[in-house]
Amino acid sequence: SRPHTSDSPGCLPVGFISGFIAAQLPALLRSKIVPKMETLNIPNWEDKVDLILEEAINEDIRAIASIPAVAQAMAERALEKYRVKNLREIWPNLQGLVYSGVSLGSEARDKFRKLYGARAESDLTFWEMYAATEGQFAHTFLPGVEGMCFNPFENFYLFLDGESPKPYLMH
Repeated sequence: SRPHTSDSPGCLPVGFISGFIAAQLPALLRSKIVPKMETLNIPNWEDKVDLILEEAINEDIRAIASIPAVAQAMAERALEKYRVKNLREIWPNLQGLVYSGVSLGSEARDKFRKLYGARAESDLTFWEMYAATEGQFAHTFLPGVEGMCFNPFENFYLFLDGESPKPYLMH
């Protein structure tokens, strides 16, 4: 997603959280990620997808991080563009899908296994996250085990008990 789409009336940048996160990554990590920042800023979806696929074609892609609908659309476009049956024909080391936004049922997981070219249920790792603008709240604890574990260490939480005006802060 585009990290910067406009400025608010107070001159604060407005954009998509996933783009902001990508823009703030350390340089060493950023150099290991596709797409490039310039590509994220392309507003036209079709042009952006094609350029992302062109950037990724000669890379050793091991995981895709996205919301499932975008991951599926990108996978289907890659199969069409490169005339292959599954993504592992392009990226043989592709092993995982890191996703957020919706829970994936068994039918959706089977569809991703087919798109990726997974030969067995354990041949593709699904890493689910529950995140919001405020941060990541939960994530997959063990691949193959359904559900997520609460992650209290990345955020600050403020609790009010209703009886006392004194808030409780947890980190």
